[in-house]
Amino acid sequence: MQEETFADFKHQSLTDSLTGLKNRRYSELIFIDLIESNQLFSLIMIDIDHFKLVNDEFGHTAGDEVLKFLANKMKSITKDNDVCIRLGGEEFIILLPNCILPDAYKIAEKLRKDIEISIPPINKKITISSGVAEYRDGSESINDLMNRVDEALYMAKSEGRNKTVIFS
Repeated sequence: MQEETFADFKHQSLTDSLTGLKNRRYSELIFIDLIESNQLFSLIMIDIDHFKLVNDEFGHTAGDEVLKFLANKMKSITKDNDVCIRLGGEEFIILLPNCILPDAYKIAEKLRKDIEISIPPINKKITISSGVAEYRDGSESINDLMNRVDEALYMAKSEGRNKTVIFS
């Protein structure tokens, strides 16, 4: 009984309660594992375009439904060993172990196109922008990787949104 309670608390502490995805705390732990095992991985950072307008026009409850909608789309296009994470707000990442950059880009584009043609719970189309980067085997910190993928995401937004950009 006590072990089940501990396991439940641990699960809750590593899971985003709204979307059911892993959370930022979990991402920090998995990054450490991947780096220590010197494993190749890629990262997709995702942001819902103009999300503030969704909340302003439809309310925060509808905004929450849009976040859950995106989380489900992310889970539907990823494999079992991929990790979908809600960083906070409308920012998400997909961590792709053993995935090279061109394949990560294809996954990001598949998600972007799926979102673009889908009808979310607010009955008004939404789009996402994504940045993609590959971990540079041991020569950079997680902060460096996060900065690179964040810069790619910023480029996607500054180039008109509804776009995927690879950090080069």
